[in-house]
Amino acid sequence: IDRELPDKKLALYAYSFYNAPPTYAKVPDSVYVMEVQNGTAQLYYSEAFRAFHLEKRLRLWKQAASHLFFYGHPDGNGNLDLPGMNARGIRALYQNLSAAGVEGFSMNYINSFASSGLNHYLYLKLAWNPRADFDALYEDALRKCYGDAAAPLVRRYFELVEKRMEAFTLGQPFHRDLQEGKALDLNSFVQYPGVLESVYPGLHEEGMPLLRQALDAATDKGQRARLQLLADNLEYAQITVGLYGLSKKTAKAPNPTREDILRARDLATKRAAWLEAGGDTNLFSWPQAHVYAQEKCFSLPFSPAIYDF
Repeated sequence: IDRELPDKKLALYAYSFYNAPPTYAKVPDSVYVMEVQNGTAQLYYSEAFRAFHLEKRLRLWKQAASHLFFYGHPDGNGNLDLPGMNARGIRALYQNLSAAGVEGFSMNYINSFASSGLNHYLYLKLAWNPRADFDALYEDALRKCYGDAAAPLVRRYFELVEKRMEAFTLGQPFHRDLQEGKALDLNSFVQYPGVLESVYPGLHEEGMPLLRQALDAATDKGQRARLQLLADNLEYAQITVGLYGLSKKTAKAPNPTREDILRARDLATKRAAWLEAGGDTNLFSWPQAHVYAQEKCFSLPFSPAIYDF
């Protein structure tokens, strides 16, 4: 190809079974490689995974290829538009990309602004300067987005979400596999139903007081609107978690009670109404088909029709 088309370039994804870098050959300079790792929004809370990704993937690919880029789907198949800020994980990812000499960055990010709006901002800002003062960048973004008085409260709320996701991640089998020297070429990390059982239950009780204080402190109309998106997103998470808990209860019961089934149907109907009403806002991803596709992918029992009788 180089002889016939010397001015052309080839580009490829190093993904799935093809994620491991070649140690037996050098990639021609005309070939541009984009190393792919999905699920970094969770995986990068693991020190073992960060080391694996830097030393066994990024740096080895950089040795093999002159032109290395990175592509990510931060939440894997998505996060159902549940609260998902992961500022610490984003900072750690860019530290690795910079250390390995990665030239460029691309991502597939389908989550809503209410779920993780500042994630989008941080990914893109760091893509232009991965050595930027992250704390200053993050603090500036929080203050501009939510206001000086509300920013510290919002940051405390985001940290609640991060700590819960970090604890969940470090308890997964993939973390032990990496510590035992096993590879992770297919990203065996699976979010569901684990996050619905251990990350989000109780978050409403912890987080909503902070968001209410932030709303009370805000005076700018735009900042209040963005704070309200966070509060609405947390309400949606509460409905989703409650519905999942009832679905487990009714599925395990030999003879589920009519009361539990009706309660589950009521929550499923409310959740569906939230998704439909939020379709033209920043509360949910557009189109909402992304959320429905995730539910189908993981066989999550969220359709109201499941509880008809």
